[in-house]
Amino acid sequence: MHFLPYPPDSGAARRNLGFVREAARRHTVDVVAFVQRKTHPRGPAREAAIAALRQECNSLQVVEVEADRSPWHSASTLLRGVFSSQPFSSWRFRSSEMSRVLAQRFAEVRYDLIQVDTIALMPVLRLPKGIPVALVHHNAESDLMRKRVGVESGVLRKAYCWSEARRLRRLEARAMTSVAINIAVSEVDRQRLLEHVPRARVEVLPNGTSLKAPAAERDAARPTVLFAGPMTWLPNRDAAMFLCDEIFPLVLEEEPDALLRIVGAQPPDALMRAAARHPSVNVVGYVDDYARELASAQVFVAPFRLGGGTRLKILDAFAASKALVSTSIGCEGLEVADGRELLIADQPGAFATAIVRLLREQTLRTKLVEGAREFVRTRHDWAVLGNEQERLMRMSVDRHTEGALGTS
Repeated sequence: MHFLPYPPDSGAARRNLGFVREAARRHTVDVVAFVQRKTHPRGPAREAAIAALRQECNSLQVVEVEADRSPWHSASTLLRGVFSSQPFSSWRFRSSEMSRVLAQRFAEVRYDLIQVDTIALMPVLRLPKGIPVALVHHNAESDLMRKRVGVESGVLRKAYCWSEARRLRRLEARAMTSVAINIAVSEVDRQRLLEHVPRARVEVLPNGTSLKAPAAERDAARPTVLFAGPMTWLPNRDAAMFLCDEIFPLVLEEEPDALLRIVGAQPPDALMRAAARHPSVNVVGYVDDYARELASAQVFVAPFRLGGGTRLKILDAFAASKALVSTSIGCEGLEVADGRELLIADQPGAFATAIVRLLREQTLRTKLVEGAREFVRTRHDWAVLGNEQERLMRMSVDRHTEGALGTS
């Protein structure tokens, strides 16, 4: 894995941890993961996360990202990445220590399947021949980077995104045809990946969540709207700024007592300044008890303008019986419909109107919550997805075995 999926406080972490747990219920699972200082600085919290994850699998080995070790390492990685044909995201994970750890693991254990968590790792991992590989795509990465060209400010940032998108597209063409199976998180991403690499084998394994017991709405002093997501990810930052600057002021015109809470680690200065202009906007940063934040809100929002994959935060809100408003991009990849599981709006005025409707109309909130919970129960509950993961893993091994027999 390219990061340590503990604590499960982001969508990718919850997905990875959930599927580790499901696989470990059926098989012996060994995990090798990079640990990044940005999310896991050295100290007791990192050690606690490592100890907790060890309880979820047969064994765990972690390797610190070498580029994080010092400013010199970071600058050296950046410089080499600029002049490389490989994506910069791959250069960041080059590691002699990881090569040593994997070589030792593969010498000691004959694995039935190797799962690689993101395409950026493919150029830097020395994987043994003769063992099937499943490659997970949390997004259609080259497509996501191409979209960033349109939203980044500054010539250098745009040039970087354009160059990185081209490198990722070339990597996808090479890596996706070299593995037994590619796993996308939605049918939308599957089709995007196949547009780039038609000869690849791509299957869908959606994100999952745990369905909570239906809870009665908590009385709140003020009608509360919640947005959540780590601000280290550009789509989250952009969505938070869009919500704060363009959408929520329109909500306040209709509901002056409404409160917006924005939850997520490392909020940028621009967001803090924007929130300071609106007394009804609280940027609270990282919280230990996210479930409490979710329980206190009447409406959850996903005002995304870019991104890919599927939003685990939407599934979590569905599972927690929250009424939800999303943009089309926000719920992309989920087989939901406007007015059935949630409300969908793309323009600031329409999005604000949808929020106001949900704050005022309890009957509508109840209807959407019932539809959303049924959607999670039948399509995205871990019990369902664990079985689907098992089917795909066995299919990968069988395909690899049939291919090997066909060439012998």
